[in-house]
Amino acid sequence: CGTLHEATSAESRSGGALTGFAAALLSCLAARRAGAVLWVTEPDGGREAGAPDAEGLARFGLDPARVVLVRARCVAEMLWAVEEGVQAKGVCAVVAEMRGAPRALDLTASRRLLLRAEAGGATAFLLRHAGGAAPTAAVTRFRIAARLSGGREDRRLAPLGRPGWRVELQRNRDGRPGTVELEWDHAMRSFAAPADREPVVPRTGDGPAGAPGTG
Repeated sequence: CGTLHEATSAESRSGGALTGFAAALLSCLAARRAGAVLWVTEPDGGREAGAPDAEGLARFGLDPARVVLVRARCVAEMLWAVEEGVQAKGVCAVVAEMRGAPRALDLTASRRLLLRAEAGGATAFLLRHAGGAAPTAAVTRFRIAARLSGGREDRRLAPLGRPGWRVELQRNRDGRPGTVELEWDHAMRSFAAPADREPVVPRTGDGPAGAPGTG
């Protein structure tokens, strides 16, 4: 909390997975911290990936009444809004959603965002749809891809499962990178292990007793 993170997707069609992952993170954060969530987008930010939806945010446990959606006129104004947002009282998180790697978001700009977030106390997230590798001062960088719900190859006869992601932690200033597969449990409002990897019968504390004389 109180710093800058970045999450990217390889393609624009993965925008739903990227936005959903951000909504899940924000839900966890908002459950622990008071304040509004400032969500800033480009002028045509929702053209391909769509705009944040109130009902969808609510299903992730994020109260839509706490979300302030801002549509900036250009990337420079979007970055200015993020800088102001992370320092504003009553804001717990700020999201900047954009496409690719805008020229205005260079290493210097991300460093400035990091310092403002650490000084202001709000958590900032940079969401870059179809964004390749670019220099950044963010503490972490996640690469997000959709995971087949339930891990089944044939979904034609299967019910709709939980939202799932393949999360690759490419940059981690405070630890090692790595890859993990996650799902979101709407009922528990938390991340969970994929359903197809959970044991059907839970392990018990005691094992079976051996027969006499068998050792």
